[in-house]
Amino acid sequence: MNHAPTRFLATAALLLVGTLAVQAQLADCWDPANWTINANNTTATNAVGTFLITLENDMDFAGSGLDSIDCAETEGTSTVCIAVPATGDFTFDWSIAGAPFFFNPFIDRFGYCLNGEVTELSSADPPPFGTSAGTHTVALTAGDEFCFVYASKFSDVPTPLTVSISNFITPACADPCDAMSQVTGLSVDSLLPNGTAVKLSWDALAGADAYQIEGGPAGGGTRRSVLTATTITIPSLSPGTTYNWRVRARCAASGLPTAWSASSSFTTPSPRLAASATNVQVWPNPATDWVTVRRTGEHASSPAQLHLYDALGRLVRQQQSSASNLQFGLSGVPAGAYVLEVRTEHGVERHTLQVR
Repeated sequence: MNHAPTRFLATAALLLVGTLAVQAQLADCWDPANWTINANNTTATNAVGTFLITLENDMDFAGSGLDSIDCAETEGTSTVCIAVPATGDFTFDWSIAGAPFFFNPFIDRFGYCLNGEVTELSSADPPPFGTSAGTHTVALTAGDEFCFVYASKFSDVPTPLTVSISNFITPACADPCDAMSQVTGLSVDSLLPNGTAVKLSWDALAGADAYQIEGGPAGGGTRRSVLTATTITIPSLSPGTTYNWRVRARCAASGLPTAWSASSSFTTPSPRLAASATNVQVWPNPATDWVTVRRTGEHASSPAQLHLYDALGRLVRQQQSSASNLQFGLSGVPAGAYVLEVRTEHGVERHTLQVR
């Protein structure tokens, strides 16, 4: 007799049971240790376990007196809460022991509070016994406050009634920091005066305790820095040069580095020409819709080219004029740090400009 199909079905059943068991527990960032229990002003004994949460109703004859659940009420109300660690759908089964004959949905009410907003799950509908069990799914966002709540109006039952919550399917916890992780968000915050320095920043990586940043001129030498912050100012840059930078993190648990991030590139403004014989004043600074550029000196009326560069060294706007006093339009220019370059055949002057 061939037992292969039987063995296959048995193995498949075991695998299925194992899969369901993994899904139906509180683990990792949902571990029971991350929940808090509040049974103040009650006689309840609540518990949070890997596979089961239990809440008892109050029996101290001093209930909330309310005909509904109030998330802020403490008298006659027992709760178990968690600061939501991951975004996604949270599914669970719930049931009230002793229902329907020893459970009165008008006196004892079960539900949950999400950021202070209540959803009552137990109900007097449908008749004749109401709702005292079910399966429910709630959409959660990391950082939410979520609490299971069992509220007693009168708290005068002779024996405790217990709500059992189980078969948890939780949102996936964030992947731990490891060699496959990657820092994101590397960008240029601002290009400092005359393009001689740049401020870079990136997003923090969960589980990391330090960062290493690496870069330099395209095709040239390399600089490296190790720091714990998520921002750095790179000094001593050369004008008219394109730089490439990347960053990686060190995982606190293992001490090992992650993969390098994608590179971020920026170009400093063009090399400075000989010192200008013309004095240039720029105001207002910060500016919104326009700036006034005033030139004085021997060559104040010589033809000039005005170039506006962003923090990445990209030309944003330009204007030509021979006037010694002119307005340079900024309408439509995004807020941020810029370099305004006034170039003539006699030299170049650059001014940092903040647009808001």
